[in-house]
Amino acid sequence: MEKETIEEKVIKPPKKYKVAFWIVLVILIFISGLFVLSFRLISELQHKSSYEQHIKDSVLVDNSSIRGELERYKNHNALYVSMTARDNATKLLKYQVGDVVYCKPDSIPAVITDVIIGGSKYEYYLKYKVKKDLKSESFEIIPEQLY
Repeated sequence: MEKETIEEKVIKPPKKYKVAFWIVLVILIFISGLFVLSFRLISELQHKSSYEQHIKDSVLVDNSSIRGELERYKNHNALYVSMTARDNATKLLKYQVGDVVYCKPDSIPAVITDVIIGGSKYEYYLKYKVKKDLKSESFEIIPEQLY
């Protein structure tokens, strides 16, 4: 019987090793759980970032297509700016395009067909293009000669 009890003692680990084994096993399971959780979070973040990148790329493609559509109007931008500046300046004038006016030297009735605004950095001029009747040529006249 003594041999059996000695063999049983050799086969069975002491109690302190069992406790250490279970502690190490719990710690390993906890650490592996943290790894799995972190890998899931990383994969979700990568999926979100790839989705956001896809959205940004699609927006850039949309912007580039809009730019392509607006490219043909780029050449007319200077004309548009000058026309809006002219229209804003002519709102304050006494006579507008289409008004019937009388020219001073001989009181001839005429219709204003256009407003001409020009000049440079330090000086400007304003002239009206008027037409006496449908068959006559239009001519330019300064505002002081109209009433």
